[in-house]
Amino acid sequence: MVKNKRTQQIYEMLLKNEEVYNKKLTQLFKVSDMTIRRDLEQLEKEGLAVRTHGGAVLSNKANQKSEDTEMESDIDRQKRKICLKAMSFIKNKQK
Repeated sequence: MVKNKRTQQIYEMLLKNEEVYNKKLTQLFKVSDMTIRRDLEQLEKEGLAVRTHGGAVLSNKANQKSEDTEMESDIDRQKRKICLKAMSFIKNKQK
């Protein structure tokens, strides 16, 4: 997964906005364009971003992971509700 703090922040920006631009990132982090390119290259190697001319977009794989996590949370909540309802039918000392 993401190795350094700057790359993690770039990834979080991608999750929020689905795209980032080199120029804005160089200004925000006060680093060279080449540094940002290497960060985006790292995210692309990890399958989290797809580099574009002048920036990067969130990869479908990363986007799918985010959606899967949200779905799992919904499923977990539904399972808990079912368990609580089922437990209400069990009487004391019943197995």
